Amino acid sequence: MLKICQKPNENQYLYLMNAILTIVLLSLTLTPNGMSKELTRLKSCPKSPNCVCTQDEIKKKQMQPLTFTSHADQAEEKLKNLINKLGQATLISSEGNYYHYTFITKIGKFTDDVEFLIVPETKLIHFRSASRTGYGDFGKNKRRIKKIQNLWNTAINETEPR
Repeated sequence: MLKICQKPNENQYLYLMNAILTIVLLSLTLTPNGMSKELTRLKSCPKSPNCVCTQDEIKKKQMQPLTFTSHADQAEEKLKNLINKLGQATLISSEGNYYHYTFITKIGKFTDDVEFLIVPETKLIHFRSASRTGYGDFGKNKRRIKKIQNLWNTAINETEPR
């Protein structure tokens, strides 16, 4: 127990800071009624070449978002099915219109984070794919997203009129 006039030790200080940070982060992600906010933007890529994103401002890191003409719920289901077919993907979190997956690379067993943001108003699915560690990825994130784009376009053309 911490006495009022006693200086906190390192563990007590870390515990307190963790509690404060948790409260602050929760307050930023929840609306007054307790529902999560809809995200509108993904985090930008770092300066390293191991990231691609549809919403990045650096042209070399930009890719085209996925498009859909159906209801957002149907697009969400198609996206989930497509990612499941790829294998090596684990859904880390899904909140509202945001989905965070991790992929483990075959070589080196590196973890890559792949995020999707479904925007019903624009009928777009934005994404960001980035390596967690290191500087380069030999183009793995870009190749993975191109594969997802090709599979998506094939699935869309089979089920949705253009």
